[in-house]
Amino acid sequence: MGIVLVSCSGGDAAAPGSAPSTTTSTSTPASRDAPPVTGATVAAAATSEANGPRIVTLDIEPTVQCIGPASVEVDVAYEATGADRVIFLVDDQQVPGVLPAGGTARIPLECDGGIHVIVATAIAPDGRTGVESKAVQTDTEPPPE
Repeated sequence: MGIVLVSCSGGDAAAPGSAPSTTTSTSTPASRDAPPVTGATVAAAATSEANGPRIVTLDIEPTVQCIGPASVEVDVAYEATGADRVIFLVDDQQVPGVLPAGGTARIPLECDGGIHVIVATAIAPDGRTGVESKAVQTDTEPPPE
């Protein structure tokens, strides 16, 4: 999401009855590879926000059985558009590695009987991001017989 700043001229520069002049500039998330967005590219930036990176698929089982081990890995199928890579976080901690824009990943979860939030972040070449998340319950009770 970009931030639009508008400044108005002050003082006696404007003629009586005329509107003050304005200058518009935008700011987007910083990236070492991203060019700055200037007032001349505001329309293009607004259009690209609508077409920015998105996680379009994030398939995870809502409940994971884990009896015995301290942790378990869950399979996650994911797909991103407008991105060249994806990272995952579990409970606000980044999972090591950067993955391609689509595929499957094995994500580690603690077997503590709690609910864990898995976040997939799609990252575009220019540094823009799109995020999707799902909650997963770790079940430490044996299934009924």
